[in-house]
Amino acid sequence: MMKQMLSIITNFGCHYTCPYCVVKKTGIHIPPTTTKSLDLLLGVYKKGDYRGISLSGGGDPMHEYEKHTDYYGKLFSICHEYHIPLELHTSYIRAGLPYSHFKLIAFHLTDTQDIVKVDSLNCGSSAKRIVFVVDENFTKQKIDSIYEMYQCCQNISQLSFRQMILPDYSSAYHCHEYLKEGHEQRKWYYIEQCDYNTYFMNGEITSRYEDFREKGAN
Repeated sequence: MMKQMLSIITNFGCHYTCPYCVVKKTGIHIPPTTTKSLDLLLGVYKKGDYRGISLSGGGDPMHEYEKHTDYYGKLFSICHEYHIPLELHTSYIRAGLPYSHFKLIAFHLTDTQDIVKVDSLNCGSSAKRIVFVVDENFTKQKIDSIYEMYQCCQNISQLSFRQMILPDYSSAYHCHEYLKEGHEQRKWYYIEQCDYNTYFMNGEITSRYEDFREKGAN
């Protein structure tokens, strides 16, 4: 069984335009991310049996990046010194962001035309993955169209589809059987929603993302 990632849940703000946003739809509360919380990161990482650290969030990790370079400078320094693989989940596709510090970048897309933008984006030696959250507007034809565009790409290593989380925190199952079939044929990765990481939020640890909703209600 593959080791878990230690997933840092960030909140530096967001554009909040993704229609599937788990924060907007479920009432999960993510407080603003602090640089001081990184003082606890290495100790947590060493205590667990993790294969690396990933950044995702209750806001896009790359939102207004230039205002948070102190946080990222400290994070990159820790990961470099201790040889910790670092991954990024973001919807931002633009030059000038520190993509080269990440072993893998998962670009979460809503527009199929952005596939070409990701393919041409210079990310140094970082691997690039594209991820689509499947909603009620997806059809077999749309999935096949995305797959065909992905096959034409030269610089994207993986295509993933994942189910969206509903307001009651249950998982949707749009095009479920077709996505499973494509996964078994190794056309794409199909990710059914589940908690498969350990989450780090400002020094707090949990194995359930939903816990953040409960914390916000207290």
